[in-house]
Amino acid sequence: MPESPSTVANLRLTPAAAEQRIHRRAVDTSNVALTKHAKERMLERDIFSPDLYEILRTGHVEGSPFKTPEGEWKCKITRQLKGRRVAGAVVVLTNKEKIVVITVEWEDGK
Repeated sequence: MPESPSTVANLRLTPAAAEQRIHRRAVDTSNVALTKHAKERMLERDIFSPDLYEILRTGHVEGSPFKTPEGEWKCKITRQLKGRRVAGAVVVLTNKEKIVVITVEWEDGK
């Protein structure tokens, strides 16, 4: 007999599990798509592609990932860049094993 909707638990993606998924997917750059907004912010903020991939491959998820209306996971991942400031990327982990970068920013707001 199928479970009723009231007995089905909502699954949460932990920050650690989100980190692992991002790190794994970012190894192959073809798994990463940047929105127009993200590309514009990278240019504006002097955050370069190698910086972004360092964030995605070795960064730490800040806060709890949350589900989008499409059922995908959205979160922020940050990393102290070598000799530079802490930078972050807001990303969506798609249901097709991809990462969509929504924006990138310096965490100190400068």
